[in-house]
This record gives sequence, C-alpha cells and structure tokens, in this order.
Amino acid sequence: MAQRTKVAQTLARRLYEMLGSAGDYYFGGTITTTYSKKSFGFLSQGFIITNDDALIVISFSFNGTDLHGTLKAGESIQFDKRHRTDIWVKSASATPTCRIWAW
Repeated sequence: MAQRTKVAQTLARRLYEMLGSAGDYYFGGTITTTYSKKSFGFLSQGFIITNDDALIVISFSFNGTDLHGTLKAGESIQFDKRHRTDIWVKSASATPTCRIWAW
C-alpha cells in the first residue's frame, strides 16, 4: 500500500510540474519580529518576496525555524520552480511592510 501511495504522489507531482500551480497568492502588509507563517493554499511554482521598508531588514524561512535569507530595505527576491505551500517572514525590528506573491 505504501508503494502505491508513493507512486501516486510521484505521478501527481509530475502532472503538477507540467501543468503549473492551482492558484495565485498575494500578501501585502506589516510583519513582526517573530516568524509569521504565510500559507499559499497550494503548492507553488515560484514566489516573490519584496521588502517595502526604507530601513528595516526582513528575514525569511522555509520551515519557520532556520534563516534561509534576508532582504535589505527595498530589495526583492524571486524563486522560480521553488515548490512551497508556505513561507515564514519576520523583521529585524519594528513592523515593516512586505509583499509576497506566489503562483
């Protein structure tokens, strides 16, 4: 039974990679100094994170614990073919504004 499940998951993932994601996601707002989970509601094909603040650095994580990257004030980063269902973001201080798009 476990083998069938694994085969089904592999086929579903290949189909997804050929056809693309099942939705679009957008977040625009303030974040805090603790990791905040932003759930897309689907497995993404890629996403963009933009730091809209003029001074504050923001951090992002793929698991809510480990630091996977930072964005200085005004910076953006785009991940193509990065399959995620959610991402965590936090600020170095205060409550800066950021935007996240996923597809």
